[in-house]
Order: sequence, then structure tokens, then C-alpha cells
Amino acid sequence: MSIKHERILVVAFTVRPEEGSEGGVGWIWLNTIASFAEERGMAIDLVFDARDSRYVVGRLQSRPGIHLHPVPMPRVAERLARGRRTRLSYLAWWSRAYRATKSLDRQYSYAAAHQVNFATATMPSVLGATTAPVRVWGPVTLPILPRAKLSTRSIPRSWTSWGETIRAWSARLLAFTWPHLAKSATLVLAQNPRTAELIDNWSQIPAVVWPNLVLDWGTGQAGDGQTRDARLILCAGRLVGLKNQRHAISLLSSSSLSDFRLEIVGDGPLRDELYRLAQQIGVSDRVVFSGSLSREALLKRMDRAAVLVHPSIREGLGWVVGEATARGLPVAVTAGTGAEFALEWSNGPGKALPLTGDTSSDVEVWSSAVAELAGSGPYRPSERWSSERLRRQLAEWYGLHNAP
Repeated sequence: MSIKHERILVVAFTVRPEEGSEGGVGWIWLNTIASFAEERGMAIDLVFDARDSRYVVGRLQSRPGIHLHPVPMPRVAERLARGRRTRLSYLAWWSRAYRATKSLDRQYSYAAAHQVNFATATMPSVLGATTAPVRVWGPVTLPILPRAKLSTRSIPRSWTSWGETIRAWSARLLAFTWPHLAKSATLVLAQNPRTAELIDNWSQIPAVVWPNLVLDWGTGQAGDGQTRDARLILCAGRLVGLKNQRHAISLLSSSSLSDFRLEIVGDGPLRDELYRLAQQIGVSDRVVFSGSLSREALLKRMDRAAVLVHPSIREGLGWVVGEATARGLPVAVTAGTGAEFALEWSNGPGKALPLTGDTSSDVEVWSSAVAELAGSGPYRPSERWSSERLRRQLAEWYGLHNAP
């Protein structure tokens, strides 16, 4: 006989404490949903990639209401993935996760099911394996061109041309495939308004805008009691062309920022090229490459910096922008990208600035704005990303308004 309980099913391809990106999304949303469930005396079943077991088992021992169901990838796929989380590795895991979820659905009665990540809307969800009356997918994002296309004349074409072509064709393909991919959900959470608009156009499934970042606001001060460094600019992200750290380095050549320093957090294939650029324009003594850092270490860097510069050419949202506003750190972002939406959503301090392709003009506009942001403040941290705010929203999405 089936055992029936009031439970919530959570599906997360990756769950990694103290990380950003997909792993951090999985961990933070799991804990927020679990807190919501615990307030109501409900249990959680977590379906996740078995490769993350070593990160979560010990941390969740004190929360008996969370029941773990690690799903291993096929061995061949796991060897090919080499520890990475890619779309192909997700598809290999998905088929097994689907079967595991179907088995759980036969045992338990779920009030709601929620797949929180690997939620790019080009991939199928696991939600079709459950009969839960509420099935939430996301937050998701779509690999699409922004409504207002940015000029990229100052950026090597090899960095953008193939990406632009792939995304344009992806948008056309998704218009046909999305209704099939999303039919298992009753509600889709969209990372940004453009994604929500396209989902509304492509299917009858309701979509609401809700970014995936969850972060309780900070004090705006360094963890060791030190105040902000008024001449320190922070730039964080993988060192690839579309993140456009070239522009951040070029800002130091402006007289407006002649006594500022830049710390670049992140690693990637362009590290050597960016270092050479700093040497060529004579600012290498004011640029520090800190490499990849844990999420906790990055947040501490944010507590010390005066401004975050995020000149990325394309963003679904821009986690780092939301994190900065939650720490009271002003940001300069590229207008027309998801990072601009993250800034607007946060109601935090900052400016959305153009990238026109005229390098000298762009540098002057951005450097003046950065100097102004650094010279103002202190700024109040944004509370828009708080876990409490998300818990209140979960009650509406799941139809579970009353805690006992």
C-alpha cells in the first residue's frame, strides 16, 4: 500500500553550498523551500545529482524533514562530464531522475513539486513524472537576443558572432519546442521580463518574473570591521569575451579613475590576454587578478570595494549584480542586458550605462559614472533578494498560505 504524506518535491540537478551559479541556486532554494515546509510541518523529498552527495549529506543531517534521493549519472556520461555541469550531462541525468521521481510519486502525495535548476528552458524538466497539483519550473532563462541589441564593434567578432547566430536560431526553434518542454509545469518562474514575455507568447502556461538569487541583506561593512576602500573597483565573472573585462581594465586609463585600483575575481581562457592589456595601457600595477573565489569570499570582497563594475554584453540576470546590491555595493552595468533588470529589481544603487562601440567615449562615460558612485554613499543594502520575501511568495505559488 502506498504511504501518503503531505510533502513537497524539490528537483535540483546540482546542490552546492557556498557556490554561485547553478549549484548555489540549488542549495539556497532548497533551504528556503525547506524552511517554508518546516513551518507547516511538511517533509521535503530532494532529487539531485549523486555527485553532490558529499557536499550536502553532512550539512543536512540536522534537518530530518529533508529526505535525500541522490540519482547517479550513467558511468560513461559521468566520465565524459569530468565533474562539469553541462547540458549533455543534464540530459544523461534527467532520464534517471525522471524514473526516480516517478517512483517517489507512486509512494507519496505531493502538495507541490518544484524544479529549481538546471532550469534553462531549452532542456526538459523532470516535473512530468509527478502528479502534484502544483508544478513549478524555474526560475528559467532563455538563450535569446535582447530586445535592444548592443553594439559590439569594440569587441572581437570571434567572441560574439557564433553566439549571436546560435541564439537567434535557438529563439526560432524554441517557439516550436517550448509548449512541449513546458507542458508538465503549471507555473513557470522567469529570470527576467523578456523571458516571461516569450513564454506568454509561446504557451498557455502562466509565467511570473522572479530572479533566482536569494541573499539576505548585509551591513555594507567589511566582515572584520573595516570600512570600504573608496578607491577599489571590483569586477567578478568568468574571464571570457562576453563578460567584457577588457572594458573594466580600460576604465583605469581615464583621468577620472587615475588613483583607483581594480580587482578582477574569476578565471578563464582570457586571463593572459587581459593581463597583457593591462600592461599595454600602463595600468598593470593597479590591476589584481584574484582568480576564482568561493561565494563567501566574494561577498567579503564586496563588503570592502567601493563599486562593482559589470560590463557584460549578455546576461540572463547577473547574480553578482544582485549580490552586490544586497551588500550595499553600488554597481555599474551594461544597459539593455539582464544585469540592468537585476539592478532595477533590487532598487539598489547603481547606473545602467551604454556600450556604443566607441571605446574612448564609452570609457569616459563609464569612468565618470564609477567615480560618482564611489564618491557618494554609504548606500543601504537591498532587501529585495531576502529569503523571507521568497518564503512569502512560495505560499502563493504553492497555494499553501497558512502555517500551523
